Amino acid sequence: MLHYGAMTRPGAQRTARLALLLSLLFASLAARGGDRIFHRPLVEDAYYYFQIARHAVAGHGITADGEHLTNGFQPLFFGVCFGAFKVAPDDTWAIRLIILFLALVQAGSALLFGRFAAKAFGEREGATEWVAALTYAGSMFLFWQHQNGLETGLVLLLLLAVGLAFARTDPAQPRSALALGVLCGLLVLARIDTGILVVLLAGSLLLARGAGSLLNRVLTSGAVGVLSTLVSLPWWLYNVVYFGSFVPTSGRAQQAFALEPTRVQAAVHAVAMAASPFIYPFGAPSWAMAAAVLVVPVLAVLVLASGAGRAWRGGLPHGEPARWARRYIQLLLVFGLLLAVWYCASSWAAHFYRRYVAALSIPGALLLSAAVLVLRERIRWGAKGLPFLLIAPGLGLLLLMWFAPERIVRSGFFNQLDLVRAWVPEGERVAAFQSGTLGFFQPAVVNLDGKVNAQALAHRGRMATYLEAQHVQWLCDVPSMFIFGFGATPEALGWKRVASAGDFTLYRRF
Repeated sequence: MLHYGAMTRPGAQRTARLALLLSLLFASLAARGGDRIFHRPLVEDAYYYFQIARHAVAGHGITADGEHLTNGFQPLFFGVCFGAFKVAPDDTWAIRLIILFLALVQAGSALLFGRFAAKAFGEREGATEWVAALTYAGSMFLFWQHQNGLETGLVLLLLLAVGLAFARTDPAQPRSALALGVLCGLLVLARIDTGILVVLLAGSLLLARGAGSLLNRVLTSGAVGVLSTLVSLPWWLYNVVYFGSFVPTSGRAQQAFALEPTRVQAAVHAVAMAASPFIYPFGAPSWAMAAAVLVVPVLAVLVLASGAGRAWRGGLPHGEPARWARRYIQLLLVFGLLLAVWYCASSWAAHFYRRYVAALSIPGALLLSAAVLVLRERIRWGAKGLPFLLIAPGLGLLLLMWFAPERIVRSGFFNQLDLVRAWVPEGERVAAFQSGTLGFFQPAVVNLDGKVNAQALAHRGRMATYLEAQHVQWLCDVPSMFIFGFGATPEALGWKRVASAGDFTLYRRF
């Protein structure tokens, strides 16, 4: 039974109405008709999840191509996709169900974000929770992270749930850490690199001097570590037993240690975008764009540094839950920056950096929420109008996904699919480094980048030999991927160009 106090919490009814509205708005994406449902905001790698889930439902095992076992995915979101393909009558309806799930996760994340903000900042005339929820829901950056068809949105939801559990954990009471430990295990199953955050949380509880005896702090910290390990243990065992590594092939396929200016630029750009999630600059990463998007958080800091901001900060709650919530924000910052440094040094996939550091969008959105709350108290028109302006960017992207011309919404990877369908005879195998979309809609596709194909990963540097063994006569991808995979152009290795569409070129070996 719902406790009476939950219904009388300041702004509770307004938050409940907001929850319903956000759920309906984001869920509308699942109702788009025609081929639009298969395109943006879904990304190429989402179709790897769809491939694996469909094969698993068909009884082929955990495989992307129906032949080779894979671990190139994050298990918690895979479970969601499996469930969708299990109950849906066809592939289109399965994807609709997944998009519906993503929408509900986004709406739920906005509400949890509001609750976390209220915990950290205190309720200000019942406004903190719903103002923060609107800030999150209106974020362009967070819209893309939630609706990309990957595990990112689920990770953000669990990061917020973990934050609320962390704020309620008392280092002097080991039993208070049970929920936190289980949630941390689910978080690791959602994305394994969050294990770094789990270590930070356990360490923070252990080092919380003045919060109980050392023994109790050890037990509390240990409960988080042990429970999170037990919950995620099946996934670690699966990786080690079948693939000989804790890291899935999707991570190892993109691993290449180097210190390059382009990577540093991309990492700084990604951090700037996450720190300023209200806007989303399209286009290639650049120093200029990184500086431009940082204008918003800089302005927010100036608002909080003003006289009104100092007065507002003076009213922050000082209870243990509020202090632990604000400590969690600090740990998220450390975690996000550690990931930025790690992936900048270890991964050549710079286009994914913004997704890897998405955790930084939570402190970024909290900073903006705090500035809005200050302005709302000081500006007469801001009391009613300013918070609702926050949701405008997110709604704009939602409308764009519905009504933008096809050339804007259409994924470029469908050019690859069109080439293969037009030229490759039925039943013949075709290989591609980027094979998510292609492999979902086309049979007999061989993945070459190794994300979902451990055999291809094992043959890195000997790809020509692997293709001969697989009797592959067709290749279709962007030319730069061929050079990356083969070390030379396809023509230099005896392949003949057949046709091109968009960024993709189809080759055949005679």
